[in-house]
Amino acid sequence: MVDDRRVCITRRLLVLGIWLCFGARVCLAEAGAPESLSFPQALEQILGRHPALKAAQQRLAGSQAWAEGAGAQPNPVVRLSVPVGDPSEEANELVQRLEIGGQPGLRSQIASLQVDQADARLMRQRLELSAQAADAYYSLWAARETEQLLALDVQLAGALHTAAQQKLQAGEIAETQGLRAELELAQSQARLASAAADSRLALNRLNLLLGRPAQQQLGQAPLEPLAEDEATVVPGPSRDDLVASVASRPEVRVANSAARIAHLEADLLGRQRLPDFEFEAYRSSLGAGAEQGVRASLVIPLWDWGQTAAAAEQRRREALAVEQDALSQRQQAEQQLLEAWELLVAERERRTLLRGQTTRYLKQLDLARRGYTAGLLSLPEVLEAQRAYREATLSYVSAEAAFRKRRWGLVWWSTSLPVSAPVSVPVVSPVPAVVPPLKGKP
Repeated sequence: MVDDRRVCITRRLLVLGIWLCFGARVCLAEAGAPESLSFPQALEQILGRHPALKAAQQRLAGSQAWAEGAGAQPNPVVRLSVPVGDPSEEANELVQRLEIGGQPGLRSQIASLQVDQADARLMRQRLELSAQAADAYYSLWAARETEQLLALDVQLAGALHTAAQQKLQAGEIAETQGLRAELELAQSQARLASAAADSRLALNRLNLLLGRPAQQQLGQAPLEPLAEDEATVVPGPSRDDLVASVASRPEVRVANSAARIAHLEADLLGRQRLPDFEFEAYRSSLGAGAEQGVRASLVIPLWDWGQTAAAAEQRRREALAVEQDALSQRQQAEQQLLEAWELLVAERERRTLLRGQTTRYLKQLDLARRGYTAGLLSLPEVLEAQRAYREATLSYVSAEAAFRKRRWGLVWWSTSLPVSAPVSVPVVSPVPAVVPPLKGKP
């Protein structure tokens, strides 16, 4: 009876140990798996961590702090004297100068425009970082798809080389064909090594944007593909809406604010010739029996020898020039938008055509390999079919990545750049299943 209980306890401990080991292996596997990020998640992390964006935020906060006090009057001044002999009535005085020509209001307007400029520069920094994020994310996707495709190409070249060696041993082909199959295998391995290096470089670039160690592994979450019958190239805004949103572009906002600031600064400089009001409280001595009193004065500049008027005229001319620069900046922004739109339409068409071609090239490659196995096709014909499939698929990968980058860029044209974007951008794997390996004889 005791032995049965011991056996039962031993079995239970054994089962518990197996479960603990299994759980530990699962935890280790999960801990070792790289984090998988979709593009909106990667964008959110970049916008939350990048130092360039934090610097722009600090400059905006500094402009807001200056705007709170820019419209104030000049600070009061106290003069304390230690005279020798009979002190004058103004030996000790408190002076408050008041600008009555509208200068504080002009400075306040200039400071408000500088806040708008800082806000526009912050948005421009967000847009630039978002463009870098899209380029880095989809460049990594394209590099990984290219590496996966070329790994498949190595497998196909290896299977073809094995089949060629078997045919060579059987005397069915010449030695030159066997050598060509061997060279094709070596070239495919070299292409794979280069693609692996490009993939590591793209990973380093994205990790640095994310604020991570350069070599840290990172997974990319697959997203749902876009519907092929979508009515518009870009969801939400139309082409006309995007053109109408040019005025809200950060570079246009900065240029417009700069023109208005230049006009206000020219006006402020010209008001140096306007009178000021001064309030003064004086006392001849800090001791008892001193003479004291208050005085209000109107300080009027007598005349200008020409320097102030010349500086104001120069500033007005510069303001007119900056105004024309703002118009030019808007034209450039509109031109860039129209160019980006047309390129996106072209990339979409190119992407659709190339995606359909990859399936046909794969079918052609499979038929060529079967024909070579059956002795109906030569080795050069099979190699040509394999090269055509490889180039067509690489072209599709490039077109897919380019389309995603441009599409995100246009979505941001008419929005305030939300962290979670309203559209899903897929990571579509164009590489099909591995073609069954060839055999030497049917």
